[in-house]
Amino acid sequence: MAHITGGGLVENVSRILPAGMSLCIDRCWEEPKVFSWLQELGNVPEAEMDRVFNRGIGFVFVVRPEFAEAVLSVISQTTGFRAWNIGRVQKEGASVVS
Repeated sequence: MAHITGGGLVENVSRILPAGMSLCIDRCWEEPKVFSWLQELGNVPEAEMDRVFNRGIGFVFVVRPEFAEAVLSVISQTTGFRAWNIGRVQKEGASVVS
Protein backbone atom coordinates (compact mmCIF):
# COMPACT_ATOMS: atom_id res chain seq x y z
CA MET A 1 0.00 0.00 0.00
CA ALA A 2 1.19 3.51 -0.73
CA HIS A 3 -0.27 6.81 0.46
CA ILE A 4 0.29 9.22 -2.41
CA THR A 5 1.74 12.38 -0.84
CA GLY A 6 4.91 14.34 -1.65
CA GLY A 7 6.70 12.48 -4.41
CA GLY A 8 3.54 11.93 -6.42
CA LEU A 9 2.49 8.71 -8.10
CA VAL A 10 5.89 7.74 -9.45
CA GLU A 11 8.03 8.03 -6.31
CA ASN A 12 5.49 6.82 -3.75
CA VAL A 13 4.49 3.66 -5.60
CA SER A 14 8.06 2.74 -6.55
CA ARG A 15 8.98 2.70 -2.82
CA ILE A 16 6.68 -0.26 -2.12
CA LEU A 17 7.81 -2.46 -5.01
CA PRO A 18 10.62 -5.03 -4.86
CA ALA A 19 13.93 -4.15 -6.50
CA GLY A 20 13.85 -4.58 -10.27
CA MET A 21 10.08 -4.08 -10.49
CA SER A 22 8.13 -1.05 -11.71
CA LEU A 23 4.51 0.00 -12.06
CA CYS A 24 3.02 0.64 -15.48
CA ILE A 25 0.22 3.10 -14.75
CA ASP A 26 -2.75 3.38 -17.11
CA ARG A 27 -4.38 6.81 -16.88
CA CYS A 28 -7.96 5.53 -16.57
CA TRP A 29 -9.40 7.61 -13.72
CA GLU A 30 -11.17 10.95 -13.74
CA GLU A 31 -8.44 13.42 -12.90
CA PRO A 32 -9.61 16.50 -10.98
CA LYS A 33 -9.56 19.60 -13.19
CA VAL A 34 -7.23 21.42 -10.80
CA PHE A 35 -4.30 19.38 -12.13
CA SER A 36 -4.77 20.41 -15.78
CA TRP A 37 -5.22 24.02 -14.58
CA LEU A 38 -1.96 23.86 -12.59
CA GLN A 39 -0.12 22.23 -15.46
CA GLU A 40 -1.26 24.84 -17.96
CA LEU A 41 -0.73 27.80 -15.62
CA GLY A 42 2.80 26.72 -14.71
CA ASN A 43 3.72 25.17 -18.07
CA VAL A 44 4.64 21.99 -16.17
CA PRO A 45 5.73 18.94 -18.21
CA GLU A 46 3.62 15.77 -17.89
CA ALA A 47 6.43 13.78 -16.24
CA GLU A 48 6.90 16.50 -13.61
CA MET A 49 3.16 16.54 -12.87
CA ASP A 50 3.30 12.77 -12.24
CA ARG A 51 6.41 13.07 -10.08
CA VAL A 52 5.09 15.90 -7.92
CA PHE A 53 1.31 15.46 -7.73
CA ASN A 54 -1.05 12.61 -6.96
CA ARG A 55 -3.20 13.47 -10.00
CA GLY A 56 -6.31 12.56 -7.99
CA ILE A 57 -5.10 9.20 -6.65
CA GLY A 58 -4.76 9.27 -2.87
CA PHE A 59 -3.90 5.66 -2.06
CA VAL A 60 -2.58 2.70 -4.05
CA PHE A 61 -2.94 -0.98 -3.23
CA VAL A 62 -0.71 -3.42 -5.09
CA VAL A 63 -2.47 -6.80 -5.19
CA ARG A 64 -2.27 -9.99 -7.22
CA PRO A 65 -4.25 -9.65 -10.47
CA GLU A 66 -6.72 -12.33 -9.41
CA PHE A 67 -7.71 -10.24 -6.36
CA ALA A 68 -8.03 -6.86 -8.10
CA GLU A 69 -11.78 -6.92 -8.81
CA ALA A 70 -12.59 -8.11 -5.28
CA VAL A 71 -10.45 -5.35 -3.72
CA LEU A 72 -12.06 -2.69 -5.93
CA SER A 73 -15.51 -3.96 -4.98
CA VAL A 74 -14.80 -3.98 -1.24
CA ILE A 75 -13.35 -0.45 -1.35
CA SER A 76 -16.32 1.02 -3.19
CA GLN A 77 -18.94 -0.87 -1.16
CA THR A 78 -17.47 -0.19 2.27
CA THR A 79 -16.14 3.35 1.85
CA GLY A 80 -18.22 4.89 -0.91
CA PHE A 81 -15.01 6.03 -2.66
CA ARG A 82 -14.45 5.32 -6.33
CA ALA A 83 -11.60 2.95 -7.05
CA TRP A 84 -9.83 2.02 -10.28
CA ASN A 85 -7.40 -0.59 -11.48
CA ILE A 86 -4.69 1.87 -12.54
CA GLY A 87 -1.98 -0.46 -13.79
CA ARG A 88 0.23 -3.46 -13.37
CA VAL A 89 3.58 -4.39 -11.84
CA GLN A 90 6.26 -5.38 -14.32
CA LYS A 91 9.96 -6.17 -14.39
CA GLU A 92 12.02 -3.12 -15.25
CA GLY A 93 13.43 0.06 -13.79
CA ALA A 94 11.53 3.23 -12.94
CA SER A 95 7.77 3.56 -12.89
CA VAL A 96 6.06 4.42 -16.14
CA VAL A 97 2.91 6.50 -16.44
CA SER A 98 0.98 6.31 -19.72
